[in-house]
Amino acid sequence: MSEEVQFEEVLRSLRRSRVRTEIVMYLYKIYPNASYPAEISRNTGIDPTNILGGLRGMGNRFDAGNSLLKQGIVEKVEREKATYYRLSEPSPFHRIMSGYLQTPPIYASAYEDTHASA
Repeated sequence: MSEEVQFEEVLRSLRRSRVRTEIVMYLYKIYPNASYPAEISRNTGIDPTNILGGLRGMGNRFDAGNSLLKQGIVEKVEREKATYYRLSEPSPFHRIMSGYLQTPPIYASAYEDTHASA
């Protein structure tokens, strides 16, 4: 499967789930650190059960095929007796979002141009 097709599937999955989107954005914010589900829940305001559903899939509500782990967006890190999750570095989503978020918004330069003479 091409990287572009995989990225489109990831975007579709994120558009369909606010929970998955919030998890990804939180993990992106703390990257390269990992976090455990209760901490993700506390920082996003999402119920811990729903966090686990978004990460691993759970029943009918969170399809395992669209889970963040299955899509390779998130990886599981086991330390001692605890399980942590972090954004997967090699994922196409991470590479594209890194470039996107480091590109200055178009409106920023337009704002600077109009207010430079003031």
